[in-house]
Amino acid sequence: MGAVFGVNEVLNELRQISSKTDKATRDTNNASALMVRTHAIRLIQKPGSGVVYTRPPGSNRSRSHQASAPGEAPATDTGILAGSMNVDRARGAKLSAEVGPADKAEYGKWLEFGTRNMQPRPFLKPSFDYVARTHQSRLIASIKRALGL
Repeated sequence: MGAVFGVNEVLNELRQISSKTDKATRDTNNASALMVRTHAIRLIQKPGSGVVYTRPPGSNRSRSHQASAPGEAPATDTGILAGSMNVDRARGAKLSAEVGPADKAEYGKWLEFGTRNMQPRPFLKPSFDYVARTHQSRLIASIKRALGL
């Protein structure tokens, strides 16, 4: 039976290629996640066009707040939702990144998807869709750079 030479070298090269493409994927996914976070915060910080709520004198917040209309991103009031937007970055063997509000802004899910009594005020899905338009081309370019192509 004949011997096959160079198998170890081929396997090593494949491992290096895999390592380079994984890093490029993690880096691009992390960059996209940060872009989603930034876009979501910008949407939340836009003024709303919904109902105006007036607070009683002596309140520790501004006298009034204009909420978002159904279908608009939530209009910031206290800044807690915008300030709580986190990115769980891709690292190690994990290639995906996650974006969303921290536990202190758990109500973000009710704003995003709505409730029985409130229409949705989406801010994450529109941000994801906005970034997704360019993600694939940025990922391909990143992998090509990593491989020297």
